[in-house]
Amino acid sequence: MAVMCLRDERKGTGWSKDYGFIIDGASLSMIVKMVKSSKGSPITLSIGDGANDVSMILEAHVGIGIKGKEGRQAVRNSDYAIPKLKHLKKLILAHGHLYYVRIAHLVQYFFYK
Repeated sequence: MAVMCLRDERKGTGWSKDYGFIIDGASLSMIVKMVKSSKGSPITLSIGDGANDVSMILEAHVGIGIKGKEGRQAVRNSDYAIPKLKHLKKLILAHGHLYYVRIAHLVQYFFYK
């Protein structure tokens, strides 16, 4: 089971509205698939800690498994594994920055050639 929070902000109106949903494990992968196929082809990241999150982790572009009391199924099927949720910030900031630097160097090399 997961809780999903969304914010709806209307451009030009100055108001926003928050929504909250409780979703079972089978629907999580369908939501990730729907987001992946939406306009603009966004990159998706899924975070899970149990067996019910495995399908969602496999469906996303990047899957992060958290080692927890529910077992290690999510960790085994994920791209990255972290011991606790508090390590997520460091993972995203460090790897995101390194990815940006690598792409910048690659683009500069293409312009050089």
